[in-house]
Amino acid sequence: MRNYLILFLVVGVLLFVIFQVNQRVETAIQYFPPDDEALIDHAETNLDKQDHTVTWEVMSSSSNFAYLRQDVSLLYVNGQFKGVLNKWKQDQENMNMEQTFDIQHDALLQSISFHYGELHNHSDDITSIQKMTADNLHLFPDEQKEATSLTLIDEQLQDHWQKLMKHYEMTPTDYEIIPLTDLIQYEETALQGQTMEATQKIVGQLWEGLYKNYIVPLSTSKDEIPIHWMPVILIAKDNSHLIVLFEIEGKKHQLKQNISS
Repeated sequence: MRNYLILFLVVGVLLFVIFQVNQRVETAIQYFPPDDEALIDHAETNLDKQDHTVTWEVMSSSSNFAYLRQDVSLLYVNGQFKGVLNKWKQDQENMNMEQTFDIQHDALLQSISFHYGELHNHSDDITSIQKMTADNLHLFPDEQKEATSLTLIDEQLQDHWQKLMKHYEMTPTDYEIIPLTDLIQYEETALQGQTMEATQKIVGQLWEGLYKNYIVPLSTSKDEIPIHWMPVILIAKDNSHLIVLFEIEGKKHQLKQNISS
């Protein structure tokens, strides 16, 4: 009887550990202070077309092994969600993901990626490294068709975002309106009123929120995700907060993040 009890307790502990690991997988990206001695020294997001096949590739390497390395990438075609690449590994330096798909029509492809590492130091402090990359691919037969198509895509996105802002009773003129894929500009440029160090913290925390509330539901869904438009990031002009608006399966979502002075 005693042996059965011990076996029962061991199995229970193992199931708890497995549950915790699964939970960790879903919430792997978590912002920690930047590491002073490590970095993601090379990262790329590439979109390439050969004949009717598009190759979507994401890669990165860190300057040393990280307790956890993760890359996640989002792809939009004509402003609408196409797919997500998401991979994590422990004690890893290099990451590589690739996906190919056929495309038969004129299109604007936009991808943005977040490359992340969590480091555990000897002092028991936890630090992180991060980097964003992006790529666009224009598949149009001529300049006139491209100009007309890009205008239409922008109008459709603006209309969708205006409806979301109206739903949440927001005043558009109070915010700087940034499409999700345009977040790449803040890899090298500071947010208005912020230092570069503060900008990296804001961006890291933003991706943490996006991962938990937007990317995980997309990447773990067992059913095909209905078409939906690219999220929009609204940065308050008074530098007090930012808001991410998006809609999935007809449900509207709002993520708010306070910005420290």
